[in-house]
Amino acid sequence: MTDKLLDADRNDAVRLSAQEAQDLGERALGTLGLNYEEAAIVAAHLVDASMWGYEFAGLPRILVIAERAELKKARMPLSIVKETAVSALLDGGNQLGYISVCRAVEIAIEKVRNSGVALIGLRNSWFTGRAAYYVEKIARAGFAAIYVASSTPTVVPPGASRKVLGTNPLAIGLPGKINPFIYDIGTSAVMSGEVLMKALLGEEFAEISGIDKNGTPTRVARDMVEGGVFPFGGHKGYGLSLAIQALGLMAGARVTMMASELLQNGVRRIGQVLNEVVTWLNEHEYESVTQMIGAMSQKHCAEPAAFERANYMKMLQSYRPLN
Repeated sequence: MTDKLLDADRNDAVRLSAQEAQDLGERALGTLGLNYEEAAIVAAHLVDASMWGYEFAGLPRILVIAERAELKKARMPLSIVKETAVSALLDGGNQLGYISVCRAVEIAIEKVRNSGVALIGLRNSWFTGRAAYYVEKIARAGFAAIYVASSTPTVVPPGASRKVLGTNPLAIGLPGKINPFIYDIGTSAVMSGEVLMKALLGEEFAEISGIDKNGTPTRVARDMVEGGVFPFGGHKGYGLSLAIQALGLMAGARVTMMASELLQNGVRRIGQVLNEVVTWLNEHEYESVTQMIGAMSQKHCAEPAAFERANYMKMLQSYRPLN
């Protein structure tokens, strides 16, 4: 191997070239049910993350992907729900975000070239990886990009004892003469991928970065999986994360719509909700939740003013601080 090493050799490290890592990633992802094209897209992203020094976001991420419940559900091709000359709302079809966001980037670039501006929303997708990867593609095409994403509740509001927000990244890409300017942050003190990887390995963080299930501050990754992680920057980071989560709602994010119910009634409420949803769908002759999406929009209500989509925000306002 003649490639320049990114870090010092270690006895516990496996050294691969970029191509060897790509090939290994594609083979591993193929065993999870991804076809050749899908595996190549995901592996390229993971190898790129490793090349930038994000070990937890590289090939080890495949171990976490393999454990996700979404992987066992049916996956459909990405589809366009709504579209204009300058915008599009996409349904990811339960595809890995590595795949669906790449397609969203292609659509964004095409629309900007034709119309000068583009606004793209994507729902029903999971695990998007490094936001910088996508805004760099847009910036290298010659355009500026702002990217935000909401995700599964992982972050605990300041002073609270339950997780309610995702790690909710924000990324900005600007074209340059040679290389683009890229700014990419998560709005949590530590990234969820790093928490999951350290939990898998039984490791701890150097500093206290979250709480356990009892609300006790901790640096043990496995405890944070059950409890939650802190936002970065205290109340300022929390506010930014909340705004990004709200933007996710506008694109059709589902997890936050359920969060307020769980915050108020606890996780035992999940079983009751599932039974109630099945009963409601049968009574109203719906075959699935997907078929119902859009039918309950505010614009279809007899009294739109009475339709409250802000219950999640109201729940946050009623949050009791940790004693």
